[in-house]
Amino acid sequence: MEVLASKRSMCVSSVSPPTFTCLHLHNALAVWPCHSFYTLPLLEPCAPTMILMRRRHLLHTVYRNPIFRLLLVILFISDTPHVLRISSRQVEATSGVVPPPRSQKRIYIASQHWNDGILLRSRWNNALVELVQELGIGNVFVSIYESGSYDNGTTKEALGELDVALGDMNVKRRISLSDVTHAEEIEKQPSGHGWVKTPQGKVELRRIPFLARLRN
Repeated sequence: MEVLASKRSMCVSSVSPPTFTCLHLHNALAVWPCHSFYTLPLLEPCAPTMILMRRRHLLHTVYRNPIFRLLLVILFISDTPHVLRISSRQVEATSGVVPPPRSQKRIYIASQHWNDGILLRSRWNNALVELVQELGIGNVFVSIYESGSYDNGTTKEALGELDVALGDMNVKRRISLSDVTHAEEIEKQPSGHGWVKTPQGKVELRRIPFLARLRN
């Protein structure tokens, strides 16, 4: 029994442990099921991508650097008084500018109105007042003539309001409101210049010569 045990121990001790080579590993992978083992190709990034990644990493590192942040704060604090000084100088320069002298020429503003009540009240009156203020009250003379309006007196009322506004500003003016209507002029017999014969065989009064005659 002792002899058999010793022989068995000798047999066990004489057996060397198994060794695996590359050939064994290749065979094992070949036998391994394909659905349980995946291999993905390794893609190396191109040169522009590597440069961009390095730049991003460098910028990220610089921005996170506390020294860089401290320098930004110091630059902001030191530059703020300079910016405020420039801004204050610009304000002083613009406030101290002397406006150009008003023109000393006499300006004559003339207009004729007919059924313009809505236009006068919406824009024209205010625009004329602003124009007179811009040109200079002492340099302006306003002459307005109205005739023949049949808008229920709206034009005459609007011109009356303009007359009051110009009077409050001491603007030299002459605003004439005529009671002669365009229909009354048409009913007159044609005489002199200002009448035209239409293709329909009628003789009608021309508006422009009519206004020119009233104006003169």
